[in-house]
Amino acid sequence: MQLLIYFDFDLKFDNKTKILVDSSKQMLGTFSPQAEPYIHVMTEETTPWGIFARGSYSAKTKCYLELTYTFDIQKEWAT
Repeated sequence: MQLLIYFDFDLKFDNKTKILVDSSKQMLGTFSPQAEPYIHVMTEETTPWGIFARGSYSAKTKCYLELTYTFDIQKEWAT
């Protein structure tokens, strides 16, 4: 049995114009069943910075199930 796992990452800046900040796709490969878990470490990426990068971002991850989530980049956070 072969299992094909595919991650699809999209990152969009959430404002009136929906500016596309980054979009990347990475193929992880084909894996056969085994007792030990497979571990794949993705390359480190730099997040947007500065005043123009602040705002709400939405992202989508797809691997068997699709997961959509959001996060914020802010200068200061409430304590």
